[in-house]
Amino acid sequence: IINIFFFTVFLFNNNNKNVWSAYNQNLNFPYEITFNEPIDYRTIIEPFIRLIMGYTTVSIEPKEFYWFAWDITKKPCRLVSLIEAQQFNIGDGEGNKLYLNHVVTQPKYEHQKIASTLLERVEQYAWTNNFNVIELYAPDDKRLYRKYGYKLKSQTGDQMFKKKS
Repeated sequence: IINIFFFTVFLFNNNNKNVWSAYNQNLNFPYEITFNEPIDYRTIIEPFIRLIMGYTTVSIEPKEFYWFAWDITKKPCRLVSLIEAQQFNIGDGEGNKLYLNHVVTQPKYEHQKIASTLLERVEQYAWTNNFNVIELYAPDDKRLYRKYGYKLKSQTGDQMFKKKS
């Protein structure tokens, strides 16, 4: 409950600056998300619906791609929305940045290419920053993306990416 409270406070306090910081007590540093365009308020409602539904896929139909990063305790620590033709960066609070830049023109036909690129870079970033639960959610077809060569294991509605065996 405390984690959710801090997540909400940071999220709304930084909304006007288009920067969200969610302080995660377990990993002990803030996650920063920077958007170049105004934030879609549906991205604020999404994590709370997911919490109520037990981290299951929900029927929200925005035109964005989402990926959610959870720490090893399965508490929400970061939410990122990939908006069409938009660049965003992810910071770990210590000056390290991961830059992604994708143009989503035809989502239904570009799933595999986008998912492969995102998962490759996000997976590498995640394993070097001490959290191992990553979920990439496609709201248009209600499926989780899968990167070839990686095994997925379902645990209480979450999907854990395992390193190649």
